[in-house]
Amino acid sequence: MTSKTPRTGNQYSIHYGDYSAVICELGAKIRRFDYQGKEIFCPFGVNDLTPTCNGYVLAPWPNRIENGEYDFNGKHYCAPVNEYHPAPRNNANHGYAYHYMWKLESLTDSAVTLSLRFPNLDGYPFDVTVTVTYELGDNGMTATVNARNDGDEPAPWALG
Repeated sequence: MTSKTPRTGNQYSIHYGDYSAVICELGAKIRRFDYQGKEIFCPFGVNDLTPTCNGYVLAPWPNRIENGEYDFNGKHYCAPVNEYHPAPRNNANHGYAYHYMWKLESLTDSAVTLSLRFPNLDGYPFDVTVTVTYELGDNGMTATVNARNDGDEPAPWALG
């Protein structure tokens, strides 16, 4: 029997002092975060796809876009609606970043950096690359997020 890659992708473990964390490739999600061997928040299994967006990077927008429609820089865009319940919701919810496997940029004992270049998506045709670094230190975990617009036009972007 061969081992399969978990549904959440590769798992990146980092440690520093009494802190440890596991970040997964899918959505650059914080899957586990522990202090002195105790869970800081509810961990998720390697094959668990959480029904909420706990621990994921939410970009290029957090929260909801009503009817999936928005205007930016004089143009109208329609993102796919992916939130229907509880009725009467009809929103584009939490962007696209949590749907994709992120690329590993670097991994050390105490830090991991992942990146995602958004493909040309319905409702978000902008060429934006997002990079997130999770680093453990004396005071716990720090997340540093950067977004770079590689396109020729301004691009809307937000983080949650």
